[in-house]
Amino acid sequence: KEMKDNASPSSSSSSEKDVHMFTRRRSLEKFVLYETKTRYYLVGHTNCRKEWYLMQISRQTFGEVHCDKTRYTENQIKLILASVSSAMEHHGGMRIAARAYGVVGFVSLLRNAYLILVTHRKKVGTIAGHRVYGCRDVAYVPIISKEFITSQQLTDKFGPFTNLGGANVASSSSLSTTTSSYASSRGSGGGGGGSDLVSDFRLQKRIKADEKRYLRLFMGVDLCKDFYFSYTYPLWNSLQQNLLLDTQDSRNSSGSASGSISGFENMFVWNAHLANNYFDIEKQVSESDKERWIVPLIQGFFDQVKLCTFGKELKITLVARRSRYFAGTRFLKRGINDLGQVANEVETEQIVEAQLDRDPRITTTTASGSGRNGGRSGGGRADTLRLSSIVQVRGSIPLYWSQETSTSLNPRPEIRIRRYDPSYRATKEHFDRLHQ
Repeated sequence: KEMKDNASPSSSSSSEKDVHMFTRRRSLEKFVLYETKTRYYLVGHTNCRKEWYLMQISRQTFGEVHCDKTRYTENQIKLILASVSSAMEHHGGMRIAARAYGVVGFVSLLRNAYLILVTHRKKVGTIAGHRVYGCRDVAYVPIISKEFITSQQLTDKFGPFTNLGGANVASSSSLSTTTSSYASSRGSGGGGGGSDLVSDFRLQKRIKADEKRYLRLFMGVDLCKDFYFSYTYPLWNSLQQNLLLDTQDSRNSSGSASGSISGFENMFVWNAHLANNYFDIEKQVSESDKERWIVPLIQGFFDQVKLCTFGKELKITLVARRSRYFAGTRFLKRGINDLGQVANEVETEQIVEAQLDRDPRITTTTASGSGRNGGRSGGGRADTLRLSSIVQVRGSIPLYWSQETSTSLNPRPEIRIRRYDPSYRATKEHFDRLHQ
């Protein structure tokens, strides 16, 4: 029989709270990307269309991003765009490049960087009145214009192509050989201008081919399947964690199980690196700007059903959050790493929402004033929302072990202990995090 992974029930919570308690910092819900010859202008607004913001992204220089902190009205944004369009009239003009419902982040490859946008969403349910969406389609928009991409610009910006965007994506032997020969020909000055031109052409051709390959590999992660987000509800936290976060100052940058308002350091937010990657090149964007512009994505499962029992309507939600740490396919990822993170850790939460019987003594006005009842508008009596959840955490057995697949279709792959840890240090770190 296959070895079972640990499944430990976690804490449950039951409380009556105002649904507005869960609302995190106001994030933008709809976006329009405008394109000129030298810049992108990303315009985003809230759902009520009362708050509008503007982000400028350079199409000439890597990592040059400016987030305007000014809160505009719709008419002010129209005036700004009209002014830009008028100024660029004799330089190719301005056009709409894309419309989106969310910004996933940025990814930097060899030759270019890409802006990832959610272009199609689907509402899958609500939690305490907060809408939850599934990501259904994304777009990858190249940032740097082709006419501004040169080998010298790439070399000056990233060096010998060994560490682009925080990852050694160009460490293949073929590309290293090409860049080494290119650097030596540049440094020695031998071969004359013709040799430099030939090397330049070969380098550009090789980088372009590798760029396409890396982009295909990146797009192999299907963001349109099993990725979910919410503009107002911290979906990466459990219900109990959200109840315990009294103020936005209760940030936790350690990414531990105690929850956080900011999701980009959380273990269940899969686009955390995409949110930090391109911005951190020049440290030009604050954390509040990231939270406003980029929507955190969780990977896992979400389903919701409505039931009726004894005249009461119940809403049952099942949400599973998969950790982005030490993730992989079955049999290939087993055990624990040195940081106490187990393979394929998943947090599953069942949330039950119920409306209590109406209290004739409590009107809608007094209910909203008390901060503990979610009354309906229009006067009359108010319903009280009651929430309850239970959380279960599962993951691979927190030891250094592995299994190897066999071509002989052996139904019982051999379990191998990769390393002996007499003090169980990594195992202790894992359970310490669970107990936080």
